[in-house]
Amino acid sequence: EASLTIGEDLARLAANGLLDTTALLFAGEARLEARDLARLGRLAGVEGLAGRLTLAAQLAPRDGAQGFDARLEAPLLGYGGNAIAGVAATAAGTPASLAWTLAGSGGGDLPLGRFSGRGRIDAAEAGRRIELAALEAQLAGEALRLAGPARVTLAPGGGIEIGGLGILIGGGGRLQAGGRWGPERAELTATLTALPLALAGRFLPDVQPTGTLSGQARVTGTVVRPEVRVTLEGRQIGAAAAWARGLPTLGLRAEATLDANGAAEARATVDAGPAGRLITTARLPRGFGAAATIAATADGSIDLAPLAAPFLAGGADRVTGRATLALRAEGPLAAPRPAGRITLAGLAYRNAEFGVRVTSINGAILADGDRLTLQEIRGRTSGGGTITLAGTIDPFAPGFPAALTLTARNARPVTSPYGTGAFNADLRLEGPVTMPGGRLGGRVAILGAELRVPETLPASTPVLAGVRTRGTPPPGALPPPAPPPAGAATGPALPPIGLAVTITTPQPIFVRGRGIEAELGGTVRLGGTLAEPVPSGGLTLRRGTLNI
Repeated sequence: EASLTIGEDLARLAANGLLDTTALLFAGEARLEARDLARLGRLAGVEGLAGRLTLAAQLAPRDGAQGFDARLEAPLLGYGGNAIAGVAATAAGTPASLAWTLAGSGGGDLPLGRFSGRGRIDAAEAGRRIELAALEAQLAGEALRLAGPARVTLAPGGGIEIGGLGILIGGGGRLQAGGRWGPERAELTATLTALPLALAGRFLPDVQPTGTLSGQARVTGTVVRPEVRVTLEGRQIGAAAAWARGLPTLGLRAEATLDANGAAEARATVDAGPAGRLITTARLPRGFGAAATIAATADGSIDLAPLAAPFLAGGADRVTGRATLALRAEGPLAAPRPAGRITLAGLAYRNAEFGVRVTSINGAILADGDRLTLQEIRGRTSGGGTITLAGTIDPFAPGFPAALTLTARNARPVTSPYGTGAFNADLRLEGPVTMPGGRLGGRVAILGAELRVPETLPASTPVLAGVRTRGTPPPGALPPPAPPPAGAATGPALPPIGLAVTITTPQPIFVRGRGIEAELGGTVRLGGTLAEPVPSGGLTLRRGTLNI
């Protein structure tokens, strides 16, 4: 009989029985009680341990070997903030062959719920064979269980062989693994079947992904330089969040390889049905080391209407047309240089409520490093007019610098019951956009316009803010809306771009309706900034009548 006590209440080990000193076999019982693992850990130089445990064992020789029947109970085991509660484990047999059970539940930051398992561990050809008869666990809120009996063999020299390991996921899907790793060569295969992407909804609540994902990973060759091949297939991939309603679902086919020299290649095809298809590739001939380089491509054709419609469904805006992508990126993996072209063909923008219509928008956006070049993006308006946008922007430079020109010739983008008009414009935006220093300047010439005063206004007509009343309004006139309270949100701030725009009227502006027949003309100059414009000049009445 022997006992060992550490401190007054930290731990106690007691044993009672007979020891065969020749065969080194023990018959009797032993018990270990560790009441404070945190303090024991600190004594051993290990920080972060927590909890307590009790280990009790009945020991007796079995067929010339040490036999045992042991049970471990731990109300709480913790390390580094993660904890396992209610642990109960048993082991019965000999060092060469034993049966085991395990049960408990996770806690703390560990996304593990209840778990349990049972099986055997047997000696096999100088190694160990682990038989898994049953295994169940709650992981991140999902139930996992063993599909059937499985075997893991630990071979001499560090080799591992897996046979028949299948995991069923409660929400759907199956993971199957099998093969051998080491000690010198590998032959491993892992297969994922119909995994519902909705399982990721708890981690992506703003997306609520839908669809399924299947795939296979195969590892062959030597363990020093393995070869890896991965394939993935996604079906009906989408998002159930409110903002994504109406978007087309996606199909995905992807393949990636890693050869024995470390070079990697990948190719993926994303199919959005009527919305188009995108094909991406990537090559890393030097692998993923410090000197790694990449050559990537993205090619495809996209129909903008089905992609834009769900975001515009609540309003009168409509966008149609196609965009063809031919993008490239090459250079060091840490900082590849982008290049390529996005070609716009047959784009159109319409707003039936306000009568806006710009069609036949064609052009291209060229990428060269951090600079984007807008190459003659031209659209047509009613009456044969045109609006052209060209220039460059540097979206990754401080201040978002731009050098853009907008040219309009006989442009008539608005035709509505409330009025229409045509104009020429030569405007240029130059300098930073999101910080002071940018400037929008040029001329706009009104080539005739007609504004119609309607008999009635729809309920959706917006109320102008910032209206000031001078003098005494006539009886029955509605007062202007009260200004918003100080500190109230007034929408996003306009960029601090300086203005130097001159608006002229080579042809008159007519105002007609409800007895009004007026002709206006003049020159207006806009200074200040977009946020605080300062107009000068004005439009004067050249002639007019009022019929009451």
